[in-house]
Amino acid sequence: MGYVRTNAPVNLGGGGTPIKVDDALSPDSVNPVQNKVINAALETKLPKTGGEISGNISVTGTITATG
Repeated sequence: MGYVRTNAPVNLGGGGTPIKVDDALSPDSVNPVQNKVINAALETKLPKTGGEISGNISVTGTITATG
């Protein structure tokens, strides 16, 4: 079985229904998503260590800072 790169539905030769792979994240889709789409979305998130936060921030609870 080879690697298939396409935006069209993929049928891996096992018969049955082709698999539709989305090229964008969606809150409504139940289809699988391309790895590069997930990676791109994760790249926009704040890292677990380092980074900066700015803007109006509302915090409930205890804040601890070290360094």
